[in-house]
Amino acid sequence: RQIVDELARDPDEKLTPTGASRELSVMFVDMRGFSTLSEPMTPEAVVRMLNIYLGAVADALSGAGATIDKFMGDSVMAFWNAPLTDEDHAERAVRAVLTVEQAIAAVGERLVAQGLPRVEARIGVNTGPAYVGLMGSEERLNYSCVGDSVTLAARFEGLTRYYGTTNLIGETTARWVPDGHVAIDIDRVVVKGRTAAATVSTVLPAGDEAESFKAVMTALRGAYLKQDWDDARSHCAALSALSVKTVETARLAAVYHFRIEDLAGKRLPEDWDGNYEALTKEGDPPLI
Repeated sequence: RQIVDELARDPDEKLTPTGASRELSVMFVDMRGFSTLSEPMTPEAVVRMLNIYLGAVADALSGAGATIDKFMGDSVMAFWNAPLTDEDHAERAVRAVLTVEQAIAAVGERLVAQGLPRVEARIGVNTGPAYVGLMGSEERLNYSCVGDSVTLAARFEGLTRYYGTTNLIGETTARWVPDGHVAIDIDRVVVKGRTAAATVSTVLPAGDEAESFKAVMTALRGAYLKQDWDDARSHCAALSALSVKTVETARLAAVYHFRIEDLAGKRLPEDWDGNYEALTKEGDPPLI
C-alpha cells in the first residue's frame, strides 16, 4: 500500500514508463529441488505448498522494503531502489538474505503439519546499474528491470548449487554488509555468458561459526592463489570438517580439492589468477 500511495502521487516519475537507468540491488530466490519434491505430489498439493512457501518469501521481502518483480513457478525475483528511491538498498538486500532464509526455515513446520514436504531455498543477490521501467507489449506491461547486473544475480543463485551454499552475493553488495552479518569470499568466477570475473561471497550471521568458516576459507583461498597445493589440501580437509548451517562444507571442499588435483600437475601461466570459468549456469559439478 505504501508503494501504491507513492506511485499514485506521481506515476510518470516513479514508474519511469519510458525506462530509466538506476543502480539496483536484485535478488533471486529459488526453491531447492522443486522438481524432485513435486514429482510424487498431486497438483493441488503442489499449489498449496507453493502458496505457503511463496507467501512466506513475499512477506519477508516486503518487510525488507523490496519490490517484488514476479513469481516464476517456485522462484521469486525482487529488487530495491525502484520505483521508490532507497539509498540503503544494498544493505537492505543483505539483511533480506538472512530474513528470507529465516522465514523459509520457520514455514517448514507449517508445511510439515499439513503433510507437505519441508522446503529449502537458494538465494542470489547482486548490486549494479540496470534499466528499470514498464516492459512488455501494448496488451500487457510488467514493471521490471534488465541488465548485466540483473543477469549476474540470477547466475549467482544458480551457482549456489555448485558451491553448496544457500546464498551468494556480488562484490558490490558485499561492501554494504551491516552489523550482525558477515560476508565470506567463496571464489572469483566468470559466469556463463560473461568474460569478466566477479567475486562471490556468502552471507552468514555474525558469530563463532562465521568466524571459523571465514578463517578457513581465507587460508584456503590464499594457499590456492599462491599455488601452494599441499597447504591448500590441508585447508580443504579443515573446511570439510567444519559444520556450518548454511554451507555444505564437504561439497565446497570437494570443489577446491578437485581443482587443486587438476592444477597441481600443470605448468600454469605467469598471469594465472585462479579465476574459475563456469561453463553452465549452475557451474560444473566437482568429481567427489
